[in-house]
Amino acid sequence: PNPSKDCKFDPCPQEYVCPTDVKECDDGSYVNHNPDKGCAFDLCPEEIVCPSEVKECPDGSYVSPNPSKDCEFDPCPQELVCTSDVWQCDDGSYVNQNPHKGCAFDFCPEEIVCHNEVKECPD
Repeated sequence: PNPSKDCKFDPCPQEYVCPTDVKECDDGSYVNHNPDKGCAFDLCPEEIVCPSEVKECPDGSYVSPNPSKDCEFDPCPQELVCTSDVWQCDDGSYVNQNPHKGCAFDFCPEEIVCHNEVKECPD
Protein backbone atom coordinates (compact mmCIF):
# COMPACT_ATOMS: atom_id res chain seq x y z
CA PRO A 1 0.00 0.00 0.00
CA ASN A 2 1.10 3.53 -0.80
CA PRO A 3 0.20 6.00 1.98
CA SER A 4 0.32 8.93 -0.45
CA LYS A 5 -2.45 7.28 -2.51
CA ASP A 6 -4.93 6.61 0.33
CA CYS A 7 -3.19 3.31 1.02
CA LYS A 8 -3.97 1.95 -2.40
CA PHE A 9 -1.45 -0.28 -4.07
CA ASP A 10 0.77 1.08 -6.80
CA PRO A 11 0.07 -0.62 -10.11
CA CYS A 12 2.18 -3.65 -10.79
CA PRO A 13 5.00 -3.07 -13.20
CA GLN A 14 3.99 -4.20 -16.62
CA GLU A 15 5.67 -7.43 -17.46
CA TYR A 16 6.05 -7.99 -21.15
CA VAL A 17 5.62 -11.39 -22.66
CA CYS A 18 6.98 -10.93 -26.13
CA PRO A 19 6.09 -12.90 -29.23
CA THR A 20 8.54 -15.66 -30.02
CA ASP A 21 9.06 -14.87 -33.70
CA VAL A 22 12.47 -13.64 -34.82
CA LYS A 23 13.66 -11.11 -37.36
CA GLU A 24 16.26 -12.07 -39.95
CA CYS A 25 18.96 -9.46 -40.45
CA ASP A 26 20.67 -8.61 -43.74
CA ASP A 27 23.80 -10.50 -42.66
CA GLY A 28 21.80 -13.71 -42.07
CA SER A 29 21.77 -13.47 -38.29
CA TYR A 30 18.56 -13.29 -36.25
CA VAL A 31 17.35 -11.01 -33.46
CA ASN A 32 14.59 -11.53 -30.89
CA HIS A 33 11.96 -9.31 -29.35
CA ASN A 34 13.37 -7.55 -26.28
CA PRO A 35 11.03 -7.21 -23.26
CA ASP A 36 13.17 -4.35 -21.93
CA LYS A 37 12.34 -2.39 -25.10
CA GLY A 38 8.58 -2.94 -25.04
CA CYS A 39 9.01 -6.09 -27.15
CA ALA A 40 10.66 -4.21 -30.00
CA PHE A 41 13.25 -6.24 -31.88
CA ASP A 42 16.87 -5.86 -30.88
CA LEU A 43 18.94 -4.05 -33.49
CA CYS A 44 20.58 -6.07 -36.25
CA PRO A 45 24.38 -5.90 -36.29
CA GLU A 46 24.38 -3.71 -39.42
CA GLU A 47 22.10 -1.23 -37.63
CA ILE A 48 24.49 -0.82 -34.72
CA VAL A 49 27.03 1.93 -35.24
CA CYS A 50 30.17 1.54 -33.18
CA PRO A 51 32.67 4.31 -32.49
CA SER A 52 35.25 4.61 -35.23
CA GLU A 53 38.15 4.19 -32.82
CA VAL A 54 40.67 1.36 -33.30
CA LYS A 55 42.91 -0.51 -30.91
CA GLU A 56 46.55 -1.27 -31.70
CA CYS A 57 47.63 -4.84 -31.05
CA PRO A 58 51.08 -5.89 -29.80
CA ASP A 59 51.99 -7.06 -33.32
CA GLY A 60 51.29 -3.59 -34.75
CA SER A 61 47.98 -4.53 -36.41
CA TYR A 62 44.70 -2.83 -35.53
CA VAL A 63 41.26 -4.12 -34.56
CA SER A 64 37.92 -2.33 -34.64
CA PRO A 65 34.82 -2.52 -32.46
CA ASN A 66 32.50 -5.34 -33.53
CA PRO A 67 28.81 -4.38 -33.78
CA SER A 68 27.68 -7.99 -33.33
CA LYS A 69 29.52 -8.07 -29.97
CA ASP A 70 28.03 -4.87 -28.48
CA CYS A 71 30.92 -2.88 -29.96
CA GLU A 72 33.58 -4.76 -28.02
CA PHE A 73 36.88 -4.89 -29.86
CA ASP A 74 37.64 -7.98 -31.90
CA PRO A 75 40.52 -9.93 -30.37
CA CYS A 76 44.03 -9.19 -31.54
CA PRO A 77 45.59 -11.86 -33.73
CA GLN A 78 47.52 -14.46 -31.78
CA GLU A 79 51.09 -13.34 -31.72
CA LEU A 80 53.32 -16.19 -32.77
CA VAL A 81 55.93 -16.93 -30.15
CA CYS A 82 58.97 -18.73 -31.48
CA THR A 83 61.24 -20.93 -29.44
CA SER A 84 64.43 -19.33 -28.26
CA ASP A 85 66.51 -21.41 -30.67
CA VAL A 86 69.25 -19.62 -32.57
CA TRP A 87 71.16 -20.63 -35.68
CA GLN A 88 74.89 -20.17 -35.91
CA CYS A 89 75.96 -18.85 -39.28
CA ASP A 90 79.17 -19.83 -41.08
CA ASP A 91 80.76 -16.51 -40.10
CA GLY A 92 80.14 -17.24 -36.38
CA SER A 93 77.22 -14.83 -36.00
CA TYR A 94 73.81 -15.96 -34.84
CA VAL A 95 70.29 -15.39 -36.18
CA ASN A 96 66.97 -15.83 -34.41
CA GLN A 97 63.68 -17.29 -35.47
CA ASN A 98 61.42 -14.57 -36.89
CA PRO A 99 57.72 -14.64 -35.84
CA HIS A 100 56.83 -12.55 -38.90
CA LYS A 101 58.20 -15.34 -41.10
CA GLY A 102 56.36 -18.21 -39.39
CA CYS A 103 59.34 -18.77 -37.04
CA ALA A 104 61.75 -19.42 -39.91
CA PHE A 105 65.26 -18.29 -39.12
CA ASP A 106 66.41 -14.94 -40.44
CA PHE A 107 69.04 -15.17 -43.17
CA CYS A 108 72.69 -15.37 -42.24
CA PRO A 109 74.66 -12.45 -43.67
CA GLU A 110 76.36 -14.58 -46.34
CA GLU A 111 73.07 -16.22 -47.34
CA ILE A 112 71.61 -13.03 -48.77
CA VAL A 113 71.61 -13.63 -52.49
CA CYS A 114 71.38 -10.80 -55.02
CA HIS A 115 70.27 -11.35 -58.58
CA ASN A 116 72.96 -11.03 -61.24
CA GLU A 117 71.16 -8.20 -62.96
CA VAL A 118 73.13 -5.35 -64.46
CA LYS A 119 72.06 -1.75 -64.22
CA GLU A 120 73.20 0.49 -66.99
CA CYS A 121 74.02 3.99 -65.83
CA PRO A 122 74.08 7.10 -68.02
CA ASP A 123 77.64 8.32 -68.59
